[in-house]
Amino acid sequence: MSFPGYQEIEFWYPVFRARESGAAVHLVTPTPEGCESYLGYPVVPTASVEQLDGQTIDALIVPGAVDGVPVASDGQLSAIRGISVEHGYLVSSGTGTDLVRSLLGPGFTSPNWLTAPDADHLPTLYRDLFGRWSPS
Repeated sequence: MSFPGYQEIEFWYPVFRARESGAAVHLVTPTPEGCESYLGYPVVPTASVEQLDGQTIDALIVPGAVDGVPVASDGQLSAIRGISVEHGYLVSSGTGTDLVRSLLGPGFTSPNWLTAPDADHLPTLYRDLFGRWSPS
């Protein structure tokens, strides 16, 4: 999932790695028109959040934004809530972690929530995710 002003590496690296692993990757933005990163890199959505089935999502990536907490649509917020109680991984990084905490509560924990609070923790986060996740 992507948001206006998203941080490029936090979004595109897991997209490319998941595709490389053979996963079906869906790009979801807050609007049908898509959005741009802080540096202007566009994301054109391939699906709306309403088209996704929470039972078949292996991982939901919630990247951070460069300027503050990402602005998510109601549908994106519902998807984050849903994946947090479903079977897949909820993966957040940077200020995307702040979004998840504000939505699910500061005490939220789950063995399926993988997070990197800052860029220094991204390599470990992605090694952990791709080390345990096999696309179906």
